[in-house]
Amino acid sequence: MGICFFGYDPLQNQYKVLFLPLYYSDKGCHVFTLGGHHTSNQWRTIQGVSGYHLPLFGSVCTNGVIYYRAKASEKDYNSSIYELMSFDVRSEKFCNVDAPKTLTDHYSILINYKGKLGFVCCWNIMEIWIRDDGDHDQKTQGWSKIFLYEMEGFDKWSISGVTRYGEIVFVNRMYSSNDRLWVLYYDPERNCIRYMDLEGTHPIERRHHQNSIIVWTFPDYVENTMRLY
Repeated sequence: MGICFFGYDPLQNQYKVLFLPLYYSDKGCHVFTLGGHHTSNQWRTIQGVSGYHLPLFGSVCTNGVIYYRAKASEKDYNSSIYELMSFDVRSEKFCNVDAPKTLTDHYSILINYKGKLGFVCCWNIMEIWIRDDGDHDQKTQGWSKIFLYEMEGFDKWSISGVTRYGEIVFVNRMYSSNDRLWVLYYDPERNCIRYMDLEGTHPIERRHHQNSIIVWTFPDYVENTMRLY
């Protein structure tokens, strides 16, 4: 069992799939290269992260680096719960990235904010953190944060992603068959919110899940005609 992450290296114009086994990856991780003239159509084994390592869903790939969260420790409950990891798509090397205490101590969602790594944490209030540009040392770059203090009914919303214009997208993923579909956009730079009502759109009622319909959203979805195999 494991988790797959998808990454892109803009320098070599190359896509790769990273497979991480659950719990312990020191026995090796696997990489599959997509497209190009050197593709062997086979998984390759690479060196993983030593010790206990539980990768979590929700990765972000920016500037040729895959970022993802992982459980930091199996037994040490006095340490931080989470850690931020990176995987360089080109060199295929892992790195533990310095992150704010908000991310390491609370559940957060990684986002791609205008090409920069960021995350959103909703612990009492909503905190939005963006990783600052700096040198190429992944461990020494700083972070800046934005707060959104009050948001009525925020507990009903889930973070779906970020648009290319920097608006963070919130949706209510659980619907009943009679609910309308709503999408909320929050612009951190202008500190404003806009709602979109998909009028006349209702989830299709399913026979065995009439009260728990799940809706998946994909912000800024575009078609890609590149052949990946």
